[in-house]
Amino acid sequence: MWSITYLAVSFLAISSARVVNRSPVERVYLANCGPPSRWTSSEVGYYANNAGYEEGELPTALYDFNRVVTWEGNTLTAPLSNGDVYTSKIDADAPSKPIFANVGTGTTNTGKFPCVLYIEQS
Repeated sequence: MWSITYLAVSFLAISSARVVNRSPVERVYLANCGPPSRWTSSEVGYYANNAGYEEGELPTALYDFNRVVTWEGNTLTAPLSNGDVYTSKIDADAPSKPIFANVGTGTTNTGKFPCVLYIEQS
C-alpha cells in the first residue's frame, strides 16, 4: 500500500534565463509507502507522461529515500534514476491546507514545479 502525499505539476517552468515548456502530463509524486498507519519509506517518482501513472506503470525516474521522510517544513533532495535531481520544499503547514492547495515548490535541473496537496491511498 502507498499514499501519494504531494503532487508537483507544471505546464511552464523557468530555468536560469530560459523558459522550458513542460508537457501538461509531466508530474512528480512525493509519496510515503507502506501501510498508512506505519509508513516504511518515502519516494519521489517522476512521470514524463502522467498517463503511465494512471495505467499503473512505473515512473520514468525514481528515488527511494529508504526511510520515511518528513516532507513538510524541510528541503529534500532526490537524485533521480534518470540523472536529474529533484528538490522539494513543502510548507510546514501543508497538511492543514485543502486538497489541491499550493503547498510549496519543487525544482529539477530544468525548472520549477508548483506543489499541491494530493492524497490518494490504494
